[in-house]
Amino acid sequence: MFCNESLSNESHPNRRFTDQIHTQHTVLIALVILAGALLRLFMLTNQSLWFDEGQSLVVSDSKTLAGTLYELSTRAGGDKYQPLYFFVLSIWRSFMGDSEFSLRLLSVLPGVSALFFMYAAAANIYGSRHAFWSTTYLTVSAFLICYSQEVRPYSLLFSLSVIQLFLLSTIFSGSEPPGKTRITLFALVTGLSCFASILLVAFSVALAIAHMSIVHRASDWLKWWAPALIACIPAGIYLLGTPAVGELAVDSTNGLGLPLYKNSLFAIYGILVGHTFGPPLDALRESGNLASGILSYIWQLSALVIAGLVLCIGFISSQLLPSGRKGIDRAEVHSGNVNSNRFFLVLLTSSFLMAMLVAKVSAINWMPRHSFYLTIPVAILLPLAFTLPRLQTSVVRRRIGQSAQGAFIALLAMNLYASYNYFYKSEYWRDDYRSAASYLVDNLTETDRAIMLWGEPRLLSYYGDTSTQDRWEVNPSPVSSVMDGVYSDGGKVYVAINREFTWSRGLPTSDNLQTQVAEKYNLLSVKRYVNFNIYEFENNASLAETMLPMTTAGGVKLQTM
Repeated sequence: MFCNESLSNESHPNRRFTDQIHTQHTVLIALVILAGALLRLFMLTNQSLWFDEGQSLVVSDSKTLAGTLYELSTRAGGDKYQPLYFFVLSIWRSFMGDSEFSLRLLSVLPGVSALFFMYAAAANIYGSRHAFWSTTYLTVSAFLICYSQEVRPYSLLFSLSVIQLFLLSTIFSGSEPPGKTRITLFALVTGLSCFASILLVAFSVALAIAHMSIVHRASDWLKWWAPALIACIPAGIYLLGTPAVGELAVDSTNGLGLPLYKNSLFAIYGILVGHTFGPPLDALRESGNLASGILSYIWQLSALVIAGLVLCIGFISSQLLPSGRKGIDRAEVHSGNVNSNRFFLVLLTSSFLMAMLVAKVSAINWMPRHSFYLTIPVAILLPLAFTLPRLQTSVVRRRIGQSAQGAFIALLAMNLYASYNYFYKSEYWRDDYRSAASYLVDNLTETDRAIMLWGEPRLLSYYGDTSTQDRWEVNPSPVSSVMDGVYSDGGKVYVAINREFTWSRGLPTSDNLQTQVAEKYNLLSVKRYVNFNIYEFENNASLAETMLPMTTAGGVKLQTM
């Protein structure tokens, strides 16, 4: 038997070569996914939990499904429209604890699994070479790395959307009809996705539209989507039982106050290179001039625009230009890819329109994370600019393809640069509750009091500060009155404000915290952390008691000791 096997292998040298290439490719893609896991674990606890992550803690604090459901039902924000993650988080915390590493690990795991399913889906549709480039793009995506390190739903939601695509990818094989098991799994995942977030409802609709664009018979489409629609009924009941979708419009923690079309451009920018590639969001807010903030990063943004244009030209040439060889027409060159190309173009267009519709109807502040599912068609379509069929030997086309591949590699480098900013440059970091809580714990005495005017007090207690009182009020009454309510004779009052640009929104420029309380309180110091200010005040009456009279020719002069 071994002799025959040896003879068989010798008689098929091409098979041995193919097996060797397959093994090398398997090792290479395994290394890519491993690199993706390491990037998502790298410096996982370096930054403090921030405002939105504090909201996740509050929702899941009961660590029971019933308690989490009650907390979601009573919230005014958009988290009630994406309940699945918080149910999983509450169970996860019961078994894995509440450390920063444990909390964020729950987002790392689906973030890594999404890489595997993206490779499998792209390989089913376009082959392993194309799948390698698509997976590499997701591996180094600064956008995905960031949200794979946050105690928020977006990593889980992205993974579910990729699994949907993977299960649906058999429609492109054409060799045999999909099995009932595959269709059932797709229906269950789609139903779970729609329960996971209203954003995935939008993606599922876009996916259905894209599928419809390539089928010839309605029955082939209904075979997949009728069971999926039935599986979505529980999610529909839940969503219809919640208050008006317009209540989603509370996401103001990162807002730049941009009109919808500018938000759409920002969403595309964020998906391509993450929000840490160009100017920091806080710098844009503080300058109040979007144009000047962008101009200060003109070289980085110009490089992104040039790379994008080259990739667009490469993609168009791969679809429209002739192959350059006689006897080979365009239909033959693109055999097996026409439907898939159309599918992903329609998916990109319909996903973008659905994201815009959600933003318009709900009045949500449209951020890149709200259209995370756009990353899927982008990752699939980008390599088409240079992974041209072997038959396309036109010199012009080869040159365009080589330029597009260079632009794609430059895009990968831009994402690594954005991740470097995210990991190492504090101007790109989120709210530093960890340092703020440590400062308050170290400085508060028995007679001192601390209040928080805006922020998530749950995070202060998470980091050990249990003394600061929650006075989250957006200017309903004079701040001095709020401070009077906690003031203790002889002590100081510390006022903590997270994201002061949000708390002070609508106030005159000159009407800052110090001027509001100047009549009763004297500002001693300000401690500033990332997106966090802590003001130390002393009561003027207490200050007067520390003055000593110093007699002069003109009478009595007060001198501070």
